[in-house]
Amino acid sequence: MKKTLLWTLACLVSFASLAQKPNFGLVGFGVGTVGGAGGAVVNVSNYDQLAAAVVGTDKKIIYINGTITAPSGGVILDIGSNKSIIGVGSSAFLKMINLHLKNSQQVIIQNLKMSMIGSTLGGDADMISIETTSSNEVKYVWIDHCEFFNVYPTLPETASKKDLYDGMIDIKKSSSLITISWNYFHDHWKCSLIGYTATDTYDRKITYHHNYFKNIKSRAPSYRGGTAHIYNNFFDGLNDPNAPTSEAVNSREGACLRVENNYFKNYSKTIYCAIDDVVKEGFAYGSNNLFEDSPAQTAALCSSFTPPYNVTLDKAEDVPGIVASWSGVGKLDAVAFKLTTSVTGLGNITLDPPGGVYPEGTSVTLTPVPEIGNAFVNWTGAVTGTKTPAVLVMNGNKAVSAVFSVSTGFEESSFSISTFKSYPTLVINVVQFEFEIQDPTLSSITIKDNTGRIVLEPKLENAEIGIHSIKLDMSALPSGIYHCMLQDGKKLHRRTLVKQ
Repeated sequence: MKKTLLWTLACLVSFASLAQKPNFGLVGFGVGTVGGAGGAVVNVSNYDQLAAAVVGTDKKIIYINGTITAPSGGVILDIGSNKSIIGVGSSAFLKMINLHLKNSQQVIIQNLKMSMIGSTLGGDADMISIETTSSNEVKYVWIDHCEFFNVYPTLPETASKKDLYDGMIDIKKSSSLITISWNYFHDHWKCSLIGYTATDTYDRKITYHHNYFKNIKSRAPSYRGGTAHIYNNFFDGLNDPNAPTSEAVNSREGACLRVENNYFKNYSKTIYCAIDDVVKEGFAYGSNNLFEDSPAQTAALCSSFTPPYNVTLDKAEDVPGIVASWSGVGKLDAVAFKLTTSVTGLGNITLDPPGGVYPEGTSVTLTPVPEIGNAFVNWTGAVTGTKTPAVLVMNGNKAVSAVFSVSTGFEESSFSISTFKSYPTLVINVVQFEFEIQDPTLSSITIKDNTGRIVLEPKLENAEIGIHSIKLDMSALPSGIYHCMLQDGKKLHRRTLVKQ
């Protein structure tokens, strides 16, 4: 009974931490961007209207209604200074239009869906391109709550596939003071190139935060020279034998990137420098990132680059839920509803999308995950019955509980110190387990965090009857309490440890 209460409270505490709608205010290097504030309001619904509205330097707030498709296989549309380009609702969609900020200042691009599918522009098929000529500058740009997509990367990895479309947001030359926030980047080869050659190392000062990178092959971002702040992004990589591997933050040509409190999943490279593809090595200062089926940082550390502003960082473990739910179009004015989950017995509930606070109308898939030796019985609360997985539409605050019971034949020993040892009890980086196996046909070790999420599941290679010892690296995991379980046939043994 005591153990069940602990798991229930852990689940409730996890979701309580996500109880409010995120703050969507402008933060980061782009602070000071006002776009077309105070200017004329213009509503556009076709390409000619849009092209006429974005010229010049007079202040304008331009609202995009519905789908606007470029003529003749795609266009590069020059955007003048002092413009706010904002999508209406969740259906504003620009097709085959490259928003080109050339020598422009004070530009906001918000709540727009964009794709270059069908474009014949090739290397010019960026969705947003930012650059300068001569001694000009681009500065004060905010790109927020947009969705960018093209095609899912597939093998074989060929130049014709990679170069069919170019970047989603590419930034070159003397461009700076930019915030890229709450965007949904998905299904694309080359996401965001910063600096176009090895000599283009201007200190562009860009903030990337709360962006959702899903099914992106590379350049998230690829960053040449200068400094950037990359925090609270969810990198959800390609996990498909028919697709390339994903590569995230590539620091190049002397760049120093502060990369913190991000969540990386299914990546072959996370925070790195491709040494064989640079003239000068790039660096990063990474901290408090989480890596799921992904390696930790390999880029060399740079000195203490500190952004000249203060932000409130979300915990890395909360990032997938927050970012997957609230990035992209249609979220700015959405009403937030809370989903509270709890369990009776030993098990957990996974949510897709993860999190606990959702925009109105979100469909959440709930899957019961019984611990080894237990079985799912039924749902109670906003979901009833035994169907699994269950789908719940968030049209109000909801509470759901899953009931689990012990399966027949299992024996549990919660305090089997002699059979299942872990030390040190206070872990800094590495923990060592010593344990006895009596039934090698069914043996495993599972380590969960205090929310019930599996964080480590080491393989017991060639397990035989007798005493075993393994070491696990927990350096990439945040501080906290972790629950370890050894299954030996029908016997279950538990240990608790603390990561410093």
